[in-house]
Amino acid sequence: MKMIILFLFLLLFHVHGLTELIIILGNNNPNIQNERIQKAIEYLNNDSLNKKILYLSGGVKKYFLRSVNQIKETSESLLMYNYLNEQMTNFKDINVIIDEKSTNSAENFVYLKKWVFENYPLHDFTYTIITSDFHEKRTLRLFNSLFPLTNPKMVLSISDCYHCWSDENIHLRNVDKDVKEAIVLLNE
Repeated sequence: MKMIILFLFLLLFHVHGLTELIIILGNNNPNIQNERIQKAIEYLNNDSLNKKILYLSGGVKKYFLRSVNQIKETSESLLMYNYLNEQMTNFKDINVIIDEKSTNSAENFVYLKKWVFENYPLHDFTYTIITSDFHEKRTLRLFNSLFPLTNPKMVLSISDCYHCWSDENIHLRNVDKDVKEAIVLLNE
């Protein structure tokens, strides 16, 4: 009988006591990043009841910057943080984690996994991922390869990037390779 009561208590806590871990994926294209941030603000403003941790993911993509002869040392995640802090009155009430190491989508989730296991070994979260509509399929494949049996809620910005849809088809062919290369980072 005690075991049944304990099980019911844990089940009730599990259903009602979960923290929502909201992951916003960065992007080196300022327009795409702004679309994602605007979607995040809309989402965060519509739900103030749940406990939340906001995980901002995206570093400095130096390989991209060299190819366009730009110098940018501020990470995507820090740019998101600064913008959200300026635009949201309740932003100080949200626990925010900034991942400045990730340089691609696979690394976003590898560093997320590392952070979760180092800080919340029971990883008792509901997961919400904010990204672009064209990025949904690859995002889910990458996330599920590192967090199997976990179904994240997807919150998608609508992008007007014309070439992104065809670029994603190329990226989708490399998901397994990208995960293998990024998973090495778990041991850092």
